[in-house]
Amino acid sequence: MKYINEKISDKIEQFYKSGKASVTNFLDPSEIVSVMHEVKFVEHCMWGGVEEAERKIIIIGEEIVEPDNQDFLSVIRLKSESSFSHRSVLGSVLGLGIKREMIGDIFIKENLCDIIVVKNIAEYIINNLKFVGRDKVSISEILFSEILVTENTAKEIKTTVSSLRVDAVISAGFGISREKSAALIKGEGVKLNHILIKSAVKTVHSGDLISVRGKGRIEIIKVGGTSKSGRIKLTLARK
Repeated sequence: MKYINEKISDKIEQFYKSGKASVTNFLDPSEIVSVMHEVKFVEHCMWGGVEEAERKIIIIGEEIVEPDNQDFLSVIRLKSESSFSHRSVLGSVLGLGIKREMIGDIFIKENLCDIIVVKNIAEYIINNLKFVGRDKVSISEILFSEILVTENTAKEIKTTVSSLRVDAVISAGFGISREKSAALIKGEGVKLNHILIKSAVKTVHSGDLISVRGKGRIEIIKVGGTSKSGRIKLTLARK
């Protein structure tokens, strides 16, 4: 993360020197968390194109971005006769020589795909991306208001745990053993609120988000009371 923090410092210095807004490329959630101490004393906002976006740019020098603002980001829509996958779309775009940090969230609905990108590469992608995998695609730029609405596919789980240790919650949420949960943590496969964790004894709270590599995510919706046997009641959303 040292490189990311240095880049943010450069953007802040650029803003102070020019008096004009300075914009980063996309950061993922863990990178955003790591740079918050860098930007907390300077006017800034984060924007990913839509409210649901996970990957966002940081705009130094502005406190708000209107939802239809297309000064910094663009949206490209792909259409094909076949269904898209996130991996194939991302691989095809990166295959054009574009860096991952220039690509934001990707929204897919069967044979339609919307990609949020930094504005200055939109035209290049439109002119050069002809195929995703073996499938020919048509491509155009659209408005943010036209982005595909993704359905909430989270599954609500009501369960109980012996404690609020993260390994216990992972075990309950994904239906795996505590030993397997601990092994995933030890293998650096678990993030809590987008931060990699290495301790199975870490305590979770309502509102926390646990990401498990290869399995998905669990959001702690509610920590309730205790059952007759003394176990803690939990409501989880598994995505």
